[in-house]
Amino acid sequence: VPVNGGHWSLALTVLGSDPSEVKTYLTGQSGVHIYKLSVWFKLQSGNAAAFCYLELMPQGQLTSSQYVSSMETEWTNLVLVDTLETQVSDTIRVLLQGFAPNCCEGKVLLDNVELKVL
Repeated sequence: VPVNGGHWSLALTVLGSDPSEVKTYLTGQSGVHIYKLSVWFKLQSGNAAAFCYLELMPQGQLTSSQYVSSMETEWTNLVLVDTLETQVSDTIRVLLQGFAPNCCEGKVLLDNVELKVL
């Protein structure tokens, strides 16, 4: 668990080239805003990478996607800042993903996920 973390972290086990992921959605935002997504990641075992996406989905269609990634074996704070223009009906998706190339496997830990409007 990273500094300022709780007692548990979310673990994503990755097998082969199928990503393991968690996602959440934010709706009801409108206007132009700067968003900051902060996530602590750590590769616990194997050969995998952690990806953190901030995506805009008007009418359910993906139109904008920014990401940062890491393969660090120590706790690393990944930060993504993006300016999004949204309508009330749009959806913002936060996607956290573990991915292993080819036939590799691994385990990625995630903690202290935070999305802020700056």
